[in-house]
Amino acid sequence: MIIKHLTNLSLVLSIFFYTSTWAHSVYLSTSKVEQTINFRQQDVMFEPDGLSAQLNLDLSNNWSWSIDYAKWQQDEVISRRLTADLDVTAFGTSVSYYYQDWSFTAFYTQWEDEVKVYDSQDNVTPYRETTESPSYAIQAAWGKAYDLWYFSSSLNLQRNEWDYFKRIKTRDRPAELIAEDADNTFVSASADLSRFIELSNPFALIAGSEISWHELVDETADTRQSRNYNRPNNQNRHNRNAGRANNRQGSNQNRLALSSQFASESYGNINLYLICLLGDNWSLDASYNRDFATDNDSNAWSFGVGYNF
Repeated sequence: MIIKHLTNLSLVLSIFFYTSTWAHSVYLSTSKVEQTINFRQQDVMFEPDGLSAQLNLDLSNNWSWSIDYAKWQQDEVISRRLTADLDVTAFGTSVSYYYQDWSFTAFYTQWEDEVKVYDSQDNVTPYRETTESPSYAIQAAWGKAYDLWYFSSSLNLQRNEWDYFKRIKTRDRPAELIAEDADNTFVSASADLSRFIELSNPFALIAGSEISWHELVDETADTRQSRNYNRPNNQNRHNRNAGRANNRQGSNQNRLALSSQFASESYGNINLYLICLLGDNWSLDASYNRDFATDNDSNAWSFGVGYNF
């Protein structure tokens, strides 16, 4: 399974710099994630649209706290008799400290998703996959303005713990159960460059790009596989959910404004974004992301609206 949750790290950093008088903010966005499962020797691709919400509060001149929530869902038709359902939920919180051109942030994330394939002819669920993962990260970031340009860079250390569970049932054969516990550690570095473009008062644009690399430095896994002859409903007694978590942690304000990938390999990411500042309080943004140097490169987009008070 590969899943990517992509929103915009640089967006928040740039808005924060150019409008530093804003004390608090509310941010809503819609985005697309990608997830692939292998079912009966074919890849099934999901591209659900979802919504996320984030609240950021400046506790003082040096401290801020944020919390956010996101959810995606999609039903995919595989064939005349098979349909698949994907549900993804993510929750995150972070606390940041600012000193001159530096920021230091600690993150916590909880990610859960479930994929089910339903056979309408036999009235059974031949495939079920669940993921549950907490993730912890710390980040140091630096940013500096040069006239109308703004440059920032960051270094991130992230630890992920995850459980992964998959149940496969074929006709006239016992159910196959696969459960995996694992954890991994990533070190990430990013560089961002953006430009402030003045329009007619009170409007302005911020256009920018970011490139990041995420290096897998440690990984452990324990896989268990068994056969089970019980009816599918009896599988509830198995108390291990499933998971892969390799979230890219990055933003110093928006917990879920991070690119997230469930994978077990190093990878890179390119992010292009455009922000429209609508006076002193409102902003609109759009971003496009693409991974590179992985076996499963993908594209993603997001659109958002922010209100600052």
